[in-house]
Amino acid sequence: MGISKDTLLQRAFDLDIHIKENRVKVEYKGKRYFVSEYSLAILDTFATPKTMEAGINELMQRIKGLPGWIEITSHIIDLYQLGILHTPGQEEPKIFSDPGRFDAADVHIRMLNDYRRTDSFQKALFETVTPDDIVVDVGTGTGVLAATAALAGAKHVYAIERTPNMPKLARKFFEKNGVADKITIIEGNSTDIELPEKADIMVSEIIGNDPLAENIIPTTNDALQRLLKPGARLIPGGLKVFALPLTVPENIVNKHLFTEEQIKKWKKHYALDFSNYAETCRRQSYHTLINTFETHNWPKLASPVLVADIDLYGFSPEFWESKHTFEVLQSGILSGILIFFELKLSKTIDFSIHPDQATPENSWASKIWIPGSPVQLCEGQKSELVYRYNENEKSDFEIIS
Repeated sequence: MGISKDTLLQRAFDLDIHIKENRVKVEYKGKRYFVSEYSLAILDTFATPKTMEAGINELMQRIKGLPGWIEITSHIIDLYQLGILHTPGQEEPKIFSDPGRFDAADVHIRMLNDYRRTDSFQKALFETVTPDDIVVDVGTGTGVLAATAALAGAKHVYAIERTPNMPKLARKFFEKNGVADKITIIEGNSTDIELPEKADIMVSEIIGNDPLAENIIPTTNDALQRLLKPGARLIPGGLKVFALPLTVPENIVNKHLFTEEQIKKWKKHYALDFSNYAETCRRQSYHTLINTFETHNWPKLASPVLVADIDLYGFSPEFWESKHTFEVLQSGILSGILIFFELKLSKTIDFSIHPDQATPENSWASKIWIPGSPVQLCEGQKSELVYRYNENEKSDFEIIS
C-alpha cells in the first residue's frame, strides 16, 4: 500500500521501546528493529491519528535541531513499511487476556458484571442528559456510558479512549446498538486532544483502586478549562475518600510482613534466623489490594474517617496532607486501613463502595495500608491519622496513637 501526505497515520499498539546510549530499539510482533534517534519524536507525534503532512509539520515546529523535511519524511516511510506506523483500522482489533490492561477482557467483564456500578452511572446519565446536550465520555472503554448518553437523548457524544484497540471495538458496538450516528470516537488522551465543539456534560469512570490513582483530578481540571462549556455538568461531580481503621486477618498480614510468628516457624524448620527481616519490616508500611466486599466482616475499630472531600468542579490540588482525629469504638489491633470512596453522580444518585454496601461483583479492589508495626487501640481512645496523597506515591498514612 502506498503512502502520501494525506495518509492517516498512527503508531502501532503494543510497541516495546528500549533506549541504550544513543540507540533506539523497537520490538513489535516478535521482531526487533533498530531505528533512528528521531523515531521517538515521530512515534510521540503519531500517538493519535493524523495525516502524514500534519505530523511532519508538527515535528518541524516543535523539535529543534531536526533534519530537513526530506529526511523526516524518509524516517516516517521507513516506520510505516515496518508496520510501526500504520493507518488506523488496517489491523483487526484484539481483546487481550493480560490482567490489568485496559484492553484486556477480564477488566471489562469485571466492570460490566458490576451491575451496581454501571447501573448507577446509567441512571445518572438519564437523570442529567437533555436533548440539547453535547456529552464527552473520557475513557469510554467498551463504550457503555457513551451509548447510554446517546440513548438518554444527547444531541451528540464524543467518546475519548487512549487504548488503541478499544476504539475499534467500541465503534462496532455503537453500530450494533444503532447509536453510531450520534457518537464520534476520538483516540488519544483527553489532555492531548481538542474537541470539535465544547461539551455540556462530562462523564468519566476513571476512579482507581486507590481512588485518585487514575488521575481523575488533573483530567477533570483540564477538561473544565479546555473541553467543557462554562457551567458544564460533571458525572461524577464530587468524590469523597474515606479511611477505615480495621484489623486485617492474620493470613493476609503474613503475606506482606515478616512477622515474629513466621520467623519462629522458619527458624524451627530451617534452623536459620530471619529476624533481621522482621526488624526491617517494623520500620516500613505496605500496601495491598482486596475486593472491598471481602472485608465487610473484618473487625472495624472506628467509623470511617473522611480524609478528602473533593469538589471536581473546583481546581483541586494534586497533593495534600491532612490530619484527622478519630475515636476508637472497639478495642483491637489496628493492622490495616482500608481506603474506599463515595461518588456524587447526580442530584439524587450517590455511589459508595463502603464494605457494607459493596456487592460480591464489586469491580474495584480497595487499597489497604498495612503498618509495619500493628497498633493496639482501646475503646474510647482518641487517635490521630495522617493522610497524604501525591501523584507519584499515591495514598499513604501515618497513625499517631
